[in-house]
Amino acid sequence: MLVFCCILNQLVAAAAIQTSNATQLKAPADGCSDSPDWLGLKLVKDDCVGTVNKLYNIEVLEHGRKRYEFLGIGAEAEFKLPKMKTPRRYTVGACTLVLAMMDIFKPGELPNQPKGPFYETDIATYSDLHFAALNVELHCVVLRHGGGYGAVGRFPRDRFGDRELFLSTGFVEIKADTRSGEYGSIGVMIMSTESYENRLIPPGISPALTSTFGLPNVLNINESTVIRLDS
Repeated sequence: MLVFCCILNQLVAAAAIQTSNATQLKAPADGCSDSPDWLGLKLVKDDCVGTVNKLYNIEVLEHGRKRYEFLGIGAEAEFKLPKMKTPRRYTVGACTLVLAMMDIFKPGELPNQPKGPFYETDIATYSDLHFAALNVELHCVVLRHGGGYGAVGRFPRDRFGDRELFLSTGFVEIKADTRSGEYGSIGVMIMSTESYENRLIPPGISPALTSTFGLPNVLNINESTVIRLDS
């Protein structure tokens, strides 16, 4: 119950930061999975909570509401924004949080997978991604003891138009001014570190803290810069 209340409080606080418009939490579990492909031998809830904290400590505290263009493997940049390569992994013990472009997944590979289209690049802030991770943590990990995912990105009517649109962050929708795409193209996924699903996602970057000064809830992070799952 304490974990549930803490996550709920974080969601409320994150929603207040995200937008001054009304934010509605949808019914849970569209992207949740209790399959062994996601859970492996065991999904450790406390470790999964730790991965979301790790994302916050490493990325949100430094980058916050700054917009980035997230790039898939081999993708060419389309916007004049700072870049972030994907996949990006945040691992704590037996649980891993992955940021990966939705276009790398085959149709039907993810639970209740949207049809797309998905793009090789998309625009988001780390606050958006953290908010999506909090929703997956609450709805999938805490309430259903499983893994799961949400999607973040821009929702315009045309590829290069600037409009006020709906930004999808997992199980919430936030009104936002952003650019391009038909569906959220950045996946935010929580799963067992040793799971089959984690091994399907190509090797990528494993960001680490460069300084622990002034950071709350800092975890003991020893990962190298790049994770290789086939070794």
